[in-house]
Amino acid sequence: KAYSYTGGGRTAMGTRARVGEIAVDPRVIPLGSKVYIEGVGARIAEDTGGNIKGNTIDIYMNSVAECRKWGARTVTIYIRDDSVVLQAGKNVILLFDRITAN
Repeated sequence: KAYSYTGGGRTAMGTRARVGEIAVDPRVIPLGSKVYIEGVGARIAEDTGGNIKGNTIDIYMNSVAECRKWGARTVTIYIRDDSVVLQAGKNVILLFDRITAN
């Protein structure tokens, strides 16, 4: 499942909690990973949480109202793998691993 949170503070990586970052279980999505969440967009895994276990994430949002509107949803997440980059002419194709948070 994909939940949401707000409130500021510091992430597990020491950055400022903000829109654009998510909390993950680092055994599933390593901290620092760049991800794409269908219906949400690009995010960076910078935080962890006590209730984040397995294929569960928290998406940082600006307000409690946004968090309530989001609720809990099943999402598909693509993890960017910068170690595998294929070049075709001038185009760069980035490969992603896919997981579903449910």
